Amino acid sequence: MAYATHEFYTLYYKGKASYEVFDRFCDKAHAQLLRLTFGRAGQIERYDEALKTNIKLAECAILDELIAQEAMPRSGVTSQTTGRVSVSYDAGIIGNAAKDKGCYEAAAVYLSGTELMYRGVVM
Repeated sequence: MAYATHEFYTLYYKGKASYEVFDRFCDKAHAQLLRLTFGRAGQIERYDEALKTNIKLAECAILDELIAQEAMPRSGVTSQTTGRVSVSYDAGIIGNAAKDKGCYEAAAVYLSGTELMYRGVVM
């Protein structure tokens, strides 16, 4: 279940997505947040209000990143010739690594320095 509501998204994060679009992406953004924080964001009740707000902001940033990624072209084909088969692909087509990097960078704006995204052991 996502931490950020559409009200939080529009009032505090200043997001522009409609409620319907927000609703479609909020669970995906939450899952990505938990993955990027190695589950640490799942213990939100343990944190102070400032960090809770940053977690919600990071979730909103991931949500916007996922929306932007969906809007990108999927095929990558820039030209195609049928006679003697010739196909050209766009080198800029977004792959999974690029998608993950985009989400990571979106979340890092709000969570860097919090140890939530640290891969090692937090004591």
